Amino acid sequence: MISWRWTAVMAILRGIQVTNAIELNLASQDSIKSAASTIAYDMMAFYNGNETGGIPGNLPAPYYWWEAGAMFGTLIDYWYYTGDSSYNDITIQGLLFQTGPNDDYMTPNQTRTEGNDDQGFWGIAAMSAAEVNFPNPPEKSPQWLALAQAVFNTQAVRWDTTTCGGGLRWQIFTFNNGYNYKNSISNGCFFNLGARLATYTGNDTYAQWAEQTWDWMESIGLIDQYYYVYDGSDDIGNCTKINRLQWTYNAGAMLLGAANMYNYTNGSEIWRTRVSGLLQGTNVFFQNNNIMVEVACELINKCDVDQHSFKAYLSRWMAATTKMAPFTYNDVMAKLAPSARAAAQQCSGGTNGRMCGLKWINGSVWDGSSGVGQQLAALEVIQSNLIRQVQSPVTNSTGGTSEVGFGFDVSDWTGDAMASILFNAAHLPARKHWTAIFLSVLGSPDPFGRQLDGLGGGISSLSKICVVGQSARAGCDVDFTFFAVGVRDSTVDESASCGNMMAAVGAWGLDQGVLALEDVQVAGGSGGRGGEGGKEVGNGREVCVRIFNTNTGKIIHSIFRAEDGEAIVDGDFRIDGVAGTGAKIELRFLDPAGSKTGKLLPTGNATDVINGITTTLVDAGNPCVFLPASSLNIPGTILPHEIDSHPTLLSTLEDIRRQAAVKMGLCNSLSSIPGSIPKIALIAPPQDHALSNGEKISQGEIDVLVRAISVGQPHKAVPITVGMAVAAAADIEGTVVRGVMGRERVDREGVVVGHASGRLMDREADYGWEGLLEGLNGFGCD
Repeated sequence: MISWRWTAVMAILRGIQVTNAIELNLASQDSIKSAASTIAYDMMAFYNGNETGGIPGNLPAPYYWWEAGAMFGTLIDYWYYTGDSSYNDITIQGLLFQTGPNDDYMTPNQTRTEGNDDQGFWGIAAMSAAEVNFPNPPEKSPQWLALAQAVFNTQAVRWDTTTCGGGLRWQIFTFNNGYNYKNSISNGCFFNLGARLATYTGNDTYAQWAEQTWDWMESIGLIDQYYYVYDGSDDIGNCTKINRLQWTYNAGAMLLGAANMYNYTNGSEIWRTRVSGLLQGTNVFFQNNNIMVEVACELINKCDVDQHSFKAYLSRWMAATTKMAPFTYNDVMAKLAPSARAAAQQCSGGTNGRMCGLKWINGSVWDGSSGVGQQLAALEVIQSNLIRQVQSPVTNSTGGTSEVGFGFDVSDWTGDAMASILFNAAHLPARKHWTAIFLSVLGSPDPFGRQLDGLGGGISSLSKICVVGQSARAGCDVDFTFFAVGVRDSTVDESASCGNMMAAVGAWGLDQGVLALEDVQVAGGSGGRGGEGGKEVGNGREVCVRIFNTNTGKIIHSIFRAEDGEAIVDGDFRIDGVAGTGAKIELRFLDPAGSKTGKLLPTGNATDVINGITTTLVDAGNPCVFLPASSLNIPGTILPHEIDSHPTLLSTLEDIRRQAAVKMGLCNSLSSIPGSIPKIALIAPPQDHALSNGEKISQGEIDVLVRAISVGQPHKAVPITVGMAVAAAADIEGTVVRGVMGRERVDREGVVVGHASGRLMDREADYGWEGLLEGLNGFGCD
């Protein structure tokens, strides 16, 4: 039997432990900051990512990757509320180390556990950093806003309408448990992030996504008429049965998203109603003297490691809501203040007598639990009581300093019938960052197909990137790499080149200082680096820039006029399909045959049969597939919009293109087809027809009709490399192209290609003594 004396001693010891609880006076900012400092310090004792052998950004077991991202979000809040920068370097290090190869928090070593919600919490941390002007990353690193946008962009393309009418799945990868579950936290994070990006950037595309997400969640019952937010639903049953568990972080994610939409829409009544309803709906978590409880697990002692932290996010997002929707302040603080006092009292356990437990309703009687989640929850609810003392989140027009990417200059240039963004290779960061930069700059992916959040034009010919740098190769002035960027998806493809944009590379390189005028080759004569910088030809000097295309390993000479160290842009040269006139640029593609396959005819045949259709597979400038339009019962005069609206044509052509890619040796199987090559085009004999602008063209003005498809979209004109391949095939007996050209050519110097916007002439193919294609299109440097 235990004596009363021993019982008394134990009671005294417990009393001593209680006296070490966190002291908190909500009337004193210093007291709040002191309490927050103590809790943050004890929380960081669990983190070893900054220690020798540790992985920056990771928490040790049993904590999952997502919670580390959530923790860094809390540390950003800690700096925002207290001004204490003690953990800023650790936070920046962790957030940058875990970005993944494409700077979108798709970290390869997390594929076994990473869901849309996990990625979302990292993106939200980056968004918070942008909103509160947290110290920016180094110049050559991805910036906070760019990271948040990248997360949003990767998730937008995962919006899944195959089941339940839409929504994000919980899991990203099919092999993870939960792939069939569409849950509120994944969609709530997406909604939260989209609404905040709309507020920060002013871009309505984000707001449209937020509206769509809300409408979908409401339509399937994840949000009910009382604004309760339920956990999720299984898409195997088409989301007809709802899991009605309620978690604090689901309500919080939706609340702050709705508050941002209220702010973005200038206080619209519908979003005010939704904010008010969601805030009232949180009452389910505050039924005990306005002290927050995780009702789904806390009272029955079933909360797992993840769930220990959930109250942190409701606290965080309730406080932030008061900045976006100030009318909520009194109601929010009526809940956060008593919860903060109770949380501070619960921080009374562990060997130091101040570790925080989960059950705030227990007051000073520690519940026996401790960990990162408990510290996070207590820290957020306590420091949130400083919300009135800090400035509102900034936007890009009210003092926000976070950028869409790295610090570099970009230029938007047109080349022939296309436009592209050009980068100086010397100004770009490490190559692993390029994908995220290119997608962000162009505004991809955009499921609406408009690229309003960037500089893209919503079609394949206006969604291109060129990287130009000084060349170290003998006989070349600049290196040029071309990237075709998806409009609706996140594809960044460098498998093919772009002859149209090649026209801009030499002139842009000269203008941007990639090379100097005195370094370029004399056009039509001798010279080179250190030479005279071109010969006099009337207005300015005619110069030749020698371009090495890294996509194909081929050399192209670009000839144009320059004056005072810059390319002359004004002139009377006109290209069909391009409005206005400009200075002429001539290109000569040296040895264009076998750009990717090593052969002009990759299969060795003038024709190959695919799906019962006779085709010609040729590789000059880019690999191409040509087939008669008549073989598909399609008129050769078909226009791009008619191709788009045809019920089966694009899918039929894509099937042929994919099989041709395997035949040409561009890939080993149909599962690994490049998106950009081979190009595919319908070929037809010349005939009178109308162009896209309504003008008429007669059959006597062209040698062959061509309708090209580029990256899955009908081209408005024709890519130069496709025109080159047509010219090459026109001189080979037995090809599809030669077969439709039955009369004398319009111009003996080349092949006149008729396209939907007019005409393009490619020079006569130049064959060497072995019959190999040596040159096409234009005149060389000598």
